Amino acid sequence: RGARALAGAEAKLDTADPDAASALLATADLCPLDRYERARVRRLRAQIVFSLSRGSDAVPLLLDAANSLAGLDPDLARETYLEAFTAAAFAGRLGNLHNVREAAVAVLATPAEISPIDPLDALMRGIATALSRGYQAGMPPLRLALDAFSRADEASADVNRWLWLACHIASDLWDDQRWEELARRGVRVAREASVLSVLPIAENF
Repeated sequence: RGARALAGAEAKLDTADPDAASALLATADLCPLDRYERARVRRLRAQIVFSLSRGSDAVPLLLDAANSLAGLDPDLARETYLEAFTAAAFAGRLGNLHNVREAAVAVLATPAEISPIDPLDALMRGIATALSRGYQAGMPPLRLALDAFSRADEASADVNRWLWLACHIASDLWDDQRWEELARRGVRVAREASVLSVLPIAENF
């Protein structure tokens, strides 16, 4: 029952219904869950906070969830670090930049996936470089990440979920052609997959 409630909460958040996700998460929290499921509960709770407020409250929650997932599911931990970095960008000067920079340094200390280049890993490392070493140092790895997104399989749900952030990076780097290419793809795949939590952002880009 707890596993089903957790999966349902994740699905509800994907369809932009954080209230229903919260209710299902409360049910899951009352059930006996293993370490991995508890880590996913932490992540989902942080995601709900971010979806409701877009404020700085979500940043430490996401970093905590990413740390708890690191030894259990490296791929999900990577996505959670990306979410934490994104939340920090939304929070701006109100976020805890010290903790974010510490997390960025820790991310860069882990081995990179270079053969083939993984789009999400490249994006996470590019953002971590910019956060810890500055914009100029972050430009080359961020351009590498955009190249990886352009070459990625369009059927990859994990990659498609982050197309909007790749669009944001393309706009920051003044790469208008890549921005339009990724934005059009992001809108199309969000509609096809009915990921309503991503569609408005993709439409905006």
